[in-house]
Amino acid sequence: MCFHGSTWHDTRVYARARLRAGQRIEGPAVVEQMDSTTLLFPGDRGRVDGWGNLLLDLAPNAAAAQC
Repeated sequence: MCFHGSTWHDTRVYARARLRAGQRIEGPAVVEQMDSTTLLFPGDRGRVDGWGNLLLDLAPNAAAAQC
Protein backbone atom coordinates (compact mmCIF):
# COMPACT_ATOMS: atom_id res chain seq x y z
CA MET A 1 0.00 0.00 0.00
CA CYS A 2 1.08 3.55 -0.72
CA PHE A 3 -0.14 6.68 1.07
CA HIS A 4 -0.37 9.64 -1.31
CA GLY A 5 -2.16 12.88 -0.53
CA SER A 6 -4.76 11.76 1.98
CA THR A 7 -5.52 8.34 0.48
CA TRP A 8 -4.11 4.82 0.64
CA HIS A 9 -3.58 3.15 -2.75
CA ASP A 10 -3.05 -0.49 -3.67
CA THR A 11 0.50 -0.62 -5.00
CA ARG A 12 2.04 -3.22 -7.29
CA VAL A 13 5.61 -4.37 -6.69
CA TYR A 14 7.80 -5.33 -9.67
CA ALA A 15 11.15 -7.13 -9.77
CA ARG A 16 13.33 -4.99 -12.06
CA ALA A 17 15.16 -8.00 -13.50
CA ARG A 18 11.86 -9.43 -14.77
CA LEU A 19 10.78 -6.34 -16.71
CA ARG A 20 11.08 -6.69 -20.48
CA ALA A 21 11.36 -4.26 -23.39
CA GLY A 22 8.03 -2.62 -24.15
CA GLN A 23 6.54 -3.33 -20.74
CA ARG A 24 4.56 -0.46 -19.25
CA ILE A 25 3.93 0.31 -15.59
CA GLU A 26 1.25 2.57 -14.13
CA GLY A 27 1.72 4.16 -10.71
CA PRO A 28 1.42 3.66 -7.90
CA ALA A 29 4.11 1.02 -8.14
CA VAL A 30 7.42 -0.03 -6.63
CA VAL A 31 10.24 -1.37 -8.82
CA GLU A 32 12.80 -3.27 -6.75
CA GLN A 33 16.29 -4.21 -7.83
CA MET A 34 19.46 -5.28 -6.07
CA ASP A 35 20.94 -1.79 -5.73
CA SER A 36 17.96 0.57 -5.82
CA THR A 37 14.21 1.02 -5.50
CA THR A 38 12.10 3.15 -7.84
CA LEU A 39 8.76 4.59 -6.71
CA LEU A 40 6.02 5.57 -9.13
CA PHE A 41 3.27 7.61 -7.50
CA PRO A 42 -0.36 7.73 -8.66
CA GLY A 43 -0.45 9.21 -12.16
CA ASP A 44 3.21 8.39 -12.91
CA ARG A 45 4.01 6.03 -15.79
CA GLY A 46 7.02 3.97 -16.68
CA ARG A 47 8.10 1.91 -19.68
CA VAL A 48 11.08 -0.24 -20.51
CA ASP A 49 12.90 0.72 -23.73
CA GLY A 50 14.71 -1.58 -26.11
CA TRP A 51 17.94 -1.27 -24.10
CA GLY A 52 16.26 -2.23 -20.82
CA ASN A 53 16.20 1.31 -19.41
CA LEU A 54 13.25 2.26 -17.23
CA LEU A 55 11.89 5.56 -18.57
CA LEU A 56 9.57 7.52 -16.29
CA ASP A 57 6.88 10.06 -17.10
CA LEU A 58 6.01 11.85 -13.86
CA ALA A 59 2.51 13.15 -13.28
CA PRO A 60 2.01 16.93 -13.13
CA ASN A 61 2.04 18.28 -9.59
CA ALA A 62 4.17 15.39 -8.37
CA ALA A 63 4.14 16.38 -4.73
CA ALA A 64 6.10 14.72 -1.95
CA ALA A 65 4.42 11.52 -0.80
CA GLN A 66 5.06 8.60 1.48
CA CYS A 67 5.19 5.01 0.30
